[in-house]
Amino acid sequence: LMTGFRNPHAPWAAPQRMYDLYDENNIGIATNNTLPKGTPLIAWSKQLNVKLANGTNFPFSYDKPVPDWVQRDQRHAYYAAVSYVDEHIGAILDELERLGEDQDTIVVFHADHGYHLGEHGYWEKKSNFDLAVRVPLIIKLPGITQQAKNRHSLSSLNTGKKTGALVDLVDVFPTLSSLAGLPKPQGVDGKDFSHLFENPTASWRSFAYHQYPACGMKSGSFNQTRGGCNNVPKEEFDYMGYSLRTKEWRYTVWLVWNQTSLRPEWDASESEEELYSHHGDDSEDMDKWENENLANSQPQIAAALRKQLRMGCE
Repeated sequence: LMTGFRNPHAPWAAPQRMYDLYDENNIGIATNNTLPKGTPLIAWSKQLNVKLANGTNFPFSYDKPVPDWVQRDQRHAYYAAVSYVDEHIGAILDELERLGEDQDTIVVFHADHGYHLGEHGYWEKKSNFDLAVRVPLIIKLPGITQQAKNRHSLSSLNTGKKTGALVDLVDVFPTLSSLAGLPKPQGVDGKDFSHLFENPTASWRSFAYHQYPACGMKSGSFNQTRGGCNNVPKEEFDYMGYSLRTKEWRYTVWLVWNQTSLRPEWDASESEEELYSHHGDDSEDMDKWENENLANSQPQIAAALRKQLRMGCE
């Protein structure tokens, strides 16, 4: 069974009782609300918009954020939409319990992308920043098959635990197959991370990858904001942004896109790089991170991550 929810994607929709759960005056806002220091303009898309429920648009740019009260208004609506989805998920879990299937069902919850709410002067998704790339991933595992226990020697399971391991969403399918005792799926990119249920602190992937294109730009300059790529064929992309995340760093490089070969120009003389520190990041304050581009001050780290990124993408 698969269930999808459009919320909390804008335009947000939730009944008033969900809004009433939150006092807008107490909602925090992003303090780092403009493009990070030293970050190239190509990292920012001018396709974005902020619109109130009454239809009022608020123009903003990479160096001019919306007013604080507008950010609180938008976050209020986002929180209400999240709570509305949470209520529906609760109804599904209650029905599983009512049917007596809750102890025989693996439940996976994840999103398809993250969301900016004013951080970096950005809204929505459409970026290579951590806020757009990272997603929640929660797995409820009431029990596993004997075949899976034998395969992974899972003598004990950790419940209600968090892991700092890097995983990709492509890992979910092979992991579920393994936990259910099914044969290893063939022809898929993901890897089975079942061992993390027994040892959440175990190491897993060293890198996680992402990419997002740039469209509607004049050729020859990375120092300009991007247009939208919605419904744009890959033959018309201008640049491609490739991003790599380690436990300590996020590195992104923007490359010229060859519209004939449909591949990036890794060896071209021009490119733009972003490097952000995540040392000490505990995922509790997303506004705290990626607020200064360190690519120029940490060239050796940038070069090593660029090499790894190229290996992973080619």
